[in-house]
Amino acid sequence: MSLTICNRRYYDEHFFALANAIPQKYNTLYQMQGNLWNKNIFLNKDHVIFLSDYLADGVNHNHLSRLVDQMQGCTVITSVLHANHDFPDVYAKWIWNGGDMFFQMNQYPQLVLLNQKDTDADTHWCCLSLLPRLHRLMAGCVILGHELDRFGFVQIDPGPHDNYSWQDYLHLEHSFNTEQAKVLTVGWNRLQQRRLHPMEKYNVPPNHNALNFDLNLKWIYQKSCIDIVNETTFFNNGVFVSEKYLNTVYGEVFPIIISNKGYLEALRLHGFDTFDDVVDHSYDKIDDPWQRMWHAIQDNLHLLGDSEHAWNKWHECEQRFKNNLDLARYSLYDNNAKRFKKALADLP
Repeated sequence: MSLTICNRRYYDEHFFALANAIPQKYNTLYQMQGNLWNKNIFLNKDHVIFLSDYLADGVNHNHLSRLVDQMQGCTVITSVLHANHDFPDVYAKWIWNGGDMFFQMNQYPQLVLLNQKDTDADTHWCCLSLLPRLHRLMAGCVILGHELDRFGFVQIDPGPHDNYSWQDYLHLEHSFNTEQAKVLTVGWNRLQQRRLHPMEKYNVPPNHNALNFDLNLKWIYQKSCIDIVNETTFFNNGVFVSEKYLNTVYGEVFPIIISNKGYLEALRLHGFDTFDDVVDHSYDKIDDPWQRMWHAIQDNLHLLGDSEHAWNKWHECEQRFKNNLDLARYSLYDNNAKRFKKALADLP
């Protein structure tokens, strides 16, 4: 019996081939969407595999613990690197499948690469966030509170939050000091006055991210040397690397990441140059998520507010951008596929 995997985010054909190659010695395959569990396949009684999407987002921790406790030799296949940090009392073998960056990287090399950068554009960085998650709204408040949108292309959907202060809506007043709160208040008030132009909304099917890059994002990266990346996950202890990082590689920009602790360290382990001599990534080690977000922007104001300085640094790093691009185009997918296959083959 072959396994059939249906997951709304994973449409890469090679991943389907990998999933279908899982040995037939496992008794149950669970597929998880949010906090829903569906029992799909029965083979024998020795093993359980959980295939998860955003494992640590919305998962019923007690439910997972009970299921694992009932089985022996349980394996969890997850999109989140170090997902076990979110479930320290769940005793299982954890296999990271690479997440969105892995499943979609096989499409990105088909893109036509950027032409020469437009260093004379009115803006020199971008921040792209159409889905108004909490951390994206607050990052937008920091940006707008500092009036950094004078220098960057800011695409943030404020959502239906009129008639609230950020403290009332988000209940985060104790997460920031007095000076930080002042900046956030200015930014929140400015955010409520913004409305997305119809052209800013997606015109491609969900999760067709390489196509989205080609149709909608390429022209933005053409005139940018920095991207403030508002990732998918933010509060987890694990790290979820999505196509949003791939966009910075193919867009050849310095990344400033609003995401989980250790995100930059995970990229370095993959072999990526994170430009630590240019961008202050010390925020990557900050435990508190809101202070991590604040310092990601605050500690890089010298780049975000000075176009000439930022472009000078970009020109100094042109070959390094090409090296990252070569890694993503020619090595990363195969390396992840080999690692994932070996992890499956080594299962007991």
